[in-house]
Amino acid sequence: MRQRGGCRIKRGLAAVARRDLGQSCPEHHCPVRMIAHKLTLHFGFSYDNCRAGGWHKSGSSKVPRAMIISAAIAKGGTGKSTLLRALASVALKRGYAVTLIDGDVRQNMSRWAQMLKEAGNRPETLQLVSATTPREILEAAELHNGDRSVVLIDTEGTTNDNLMAGLFASDIVVVPIFFALDDVTAAIQITDHYIPLAVETRGRPLPAVFVLTKQTIIDAKARALSELRAIIQANGTPIADHALHNRVAYRDLQSGQTLYSPDQPDAKAIAESEGVFDDVLKTFTEAMRQAA
Repeated sequence: MRQRGGCRIKRGLAAVARRDLGQSCPEHHCPVRMIAHKLTLHFGFSYDNCRAGGWHKSGSSKVPRAMIISAAIAKGGTGKSTLLRALASVALKRGYAVTLIDGDVRQNMSRWAQMLKEAGNRPETLQLVSATTPREILEAAELHNGDRSVVLIDTEGTTNDNLMAGLFASDIVVVPIFFALDDVTAAIQITDHYIPLAVETRGRPLPAVFVLTKQTIIDAKARALSELRAIIQANGTPIADHALHNRVAYRDLQSGQTLYSPDQPDAKAIAESEGVFDDVLKTFTEAMRQAA
């Protein structure tokens, strides 16, 4: 398991400080830059020569060695935990070692992992880390980012330090989005404000992808939602080709199931979840290729 000398951890704490002390001040006299510098001095750390990325070369092309994925939106009730459970189910089925970092005070991921264990459905390759502080999130992401691994970070549905730490630690951010004005506004707040702050501090790209959740037939066709769809499309953030629909199979995950553990798995839920996982992987791969 490859370590990176705490680079993400120390720069991530600086990113949290930047988020706290100023969010839109002019660059030439922004106090958050001063605080980031002070944190750098405090930790005895230089941003230079810090290795980043989760990649290795295979033949003539680059392929992901591992992914750290944060699910982030500054609002609850968008299907964030459901999305993470679905992604974890797919990753485990495909042979990845999966670590869930639960940075949400509601501890939805911790509860799911415990219920999986009680139901006899928890794979040996699934680990759970409860992280209540930015440092714990960053350290856990660093520790568990090994070969053939997927780290999934659940952040709170609000703009706080843990959310910023989750963004900073990530290779890609999935933003669950539902066709409601508050949800769309919260999603764009993440892509247009918080992700750029994380990118600026850590000095490397942070791709993001919108994933439509809790979709119904009405959502796809209703004219009243056309304006919201236009806002999402105009944002410029990639939208996953596949969406998670409002299915009983996703609610059943909360009772100690993975997508594949029921006696009669929901083939449609599995197909769309695998599609979303592939969409995230595709977005990640294309973003890193462009940055190379």
